[in-house]
Amino acid sequence: MMRQRSIGRRKEDHKVRKQIRRHDQLFKVGQIITSETNLDILFEVIMDQTNRVIETERSTVFLHDKETGRLWSLAATGVKGDIIQIPSDHGVAGWVFQNKTPLVINDPYHDARFYPEIDRKLGYHTRNVLSIPLINRNGECIGTLQALNKVSGDFEEEDIELLTSISHYVSIALENSKLIEELKKKRRELERELKTRAEFGYIFVSIVLMISFYIFFTVILKHFYLIEGLKTLADRMSHVLEGIFILASIFIVLRSRLPLSDFGLNLHRGKQAIIESSLVSFLIMIGFVLSKALLLEKTSLFQEGSLMSLHSVDLSYATYLLVAPLQEFITRGVFQGTIQRLMVGRFNWLWAVLLTSFLFGMFHIHESIVLGLTSISFSTLWGLMYVRHRTIVGISLSHFLIGNWAGVIGFWPLLTVF
Repeated sequence: MMRQRSIGRRKEDHKVRKQIRRHDQLFKVGQIITSETNLDILFEVIMDQTNRVIETERSTVFLHDKETGRLWSLAATGVKGDIIQIPSDHGVAGWVFQNKTPLVINDPYHDARFYPEIDRKLGYHTRNVLSIPLINRNGECIGTLQALNKVSGDFEEEDIELLTSISHYVSIALENSKLIEELKKKRRELERELKTRAEFGYIFVSIVLMISFYIFFTVILKHFYLIEGLKTLADRMSHVLEGIFILASIFIVLRSRLPLSDFGLNLHRGKQAIIESSLVSFLIMIGFVLSKALLLEKTSLFQEGSLMSLHSVDLSYATYLLVAPLQEFITRGVFQGTIQRLMVGRFNWLWAVLLTSFLFGMFHIHESIVLGLTSISFSTLWGLMYVRHRTIVGISLSHFLIGNWAGVIGFWPLLTVF
């Protein structure tokens, strides 16, 4: 009798020690989740600890993919490099996911809810299975936690309780990992934005500095025109200065390694931009003709009596096919776009248009005040069109048409007189 009591006491002590050991391991799972920040190994460690606590050969975390309607293995012991995928209504995991209820099957090959295809694919034999639904804080089932092949005996009620406790930890880990990934994504986006703004800041300072040098030396060159014999030299130096400015601007843009589409070199809404720009340009060109006719009738500003001055048309008109897009690329695509990216607020686009237009006017004011004011007006028009379409295709065409038409009509001499 005493011997039977002793044996019973030892069995009871062994059971208590086993429960204590299991709960200690369960506590370790909680510690791991709260201390492990490396998401790549977090769930692998959780699966390893799950096998220790439940005393199983394998365990798997299945997550539900709403887009495909399938369950896929986020982490699985004994499966290297493969992702297990099953329809969300197939197998033990699918049944548990659909019913949000734990399920124990100790003889799976004789249960219709078991999905033997996975065993055949992995070359594994499932003797028994325990599956628990993963419920998030909103009460939604997001997947299942599954344990396979208990090392000794069948799954019992105690195993269900333990795996349910672990499933809560897994749900927390999933919520935390999702939050961490979102924070990492936002941090990467912020870092990219800061880097981009820094590049645009460098471009802005560089362009403003070059504009200042350009205007300064252009004014100096204008005085050379007044000195006999230096006009030709001054013309050549002016063209060289313009070339240096254009090449330096292109170099600065390429150095930034930002997408060229950010500077208007794209076909975004290109067809609509060309149509609208052509329409606006033709209306302005008609206005030029009507203004010329009125001035011929009322004033003596023009030596010729015709509406058009084709004798002044030369090779420079053809080169405007290249000059106009280059000017719009630097003025609108680079400078205006940079200012708008740097500034914040509802009307950042308006300030970008105005500042760019006045700087564009400064480029021409050394020729005459009238040309400077005219440049500001048309630059404002092209700036607004660029805000609308974000491509230089349409405004380059408009610049080419209006600029050349002003010469054909004979307006250029008037613009450079005052």
